[in-house]
Amino acid sequence: MPTPQALFHSTPHFLTTFPERCLKCLLLALLFLSSAPAWAMDAPQPPSISADKNQSAWMQKSRQLIVVTAPNWESRSGTLRRYARTSDGTWLQTGEPVAVILGKGGQGWGLGLHPPDAILPGEPRKFEGDGKAPAGIFTLPYAFAYDPEQIAGTAMPVLDVESDLFCVDDPGSAHYNTTQRLPTGSTAPWNSAETMQRKDNVYNLGVFVGHNSDHPEPGRGSCIFLHIQNPQGSPTAGCTAMSERSLQELIHWLTPAAFPILVQLPEPAYVRLRKAWGLP
Repeated sequence: MPTPQALFHSTPHFLTTFPERCLKCLLLALLFLSSAPAWAMDAPQPPSISADKNQSAWMQKSRQLIVVTAPNWESRSGTLRRYARTSDGTWLQTGEPVAVILGKGGQGWGLGLHPPDAILPGEPRKFEGDGKAPAGIFTLPYAFAYDPEQIAGTAMPVLDVESDLFCVDDPGSAHYNTTQRLPTGSTAPWNSAETMQRKDNVYNLGVFVGHNSDHPEPGRGSCIFLHIQNPQGSPTAGCTAMSERSLQELIHWLTPAAFPILVQLPEPAYVRLRKAWGLP
């Protein structure tokens, strides 16, 4: 999809063929697009799912499933398994199970495709800064990399991570839970954001997890990724981490046309919801 700048620069062609009565509307729209700040460009955002947020509809369309389970809500580690759906609707495991590291606070219910009635009274929720990895069903809209050549050939959209790329974790910002570019010397329109080009290289490769991504609810958690685990194997701030080799293989496997989804749950919740959600 072209950026607003690209659309603006292509307007002479449209202006020569567009009906005269529509020129005013078109010019007003172009004026709005051309005034968008530079830091808002180029960083892709998760697509809106509000028109199709029904969990069962997405599960029916999905042909790629990533399942992450952990022993309980407090667990800081778990296991990731990949599944592909056959023509008869059966989920078949692909590849070997992968050990993953979860949040230092364990897991808490996030905001995704899962229905609210899946949550039992007393089960934890995910909030900003609690160190919990989100539990539930989530989309996987795009990958990111310091060097996109590392995952050349993937079907996933890939965001090039450079020093100007940030993920906004300020609940008071209009850009909360989005990736934004901020050129050097520019004033940030937020009070807090995570730099994506980290010195520890855990974001050398990653996948954005669509938690709280459709009309983000302030304070319910932001900047959740599948990313590379640190050398010490210590818990994350809420993401799901694994070895670089495992993550690279996963990104090459993911295909947007297959509507890939992540199901992440403690084992007791997985067992309880498995049949209702049609999980393997």
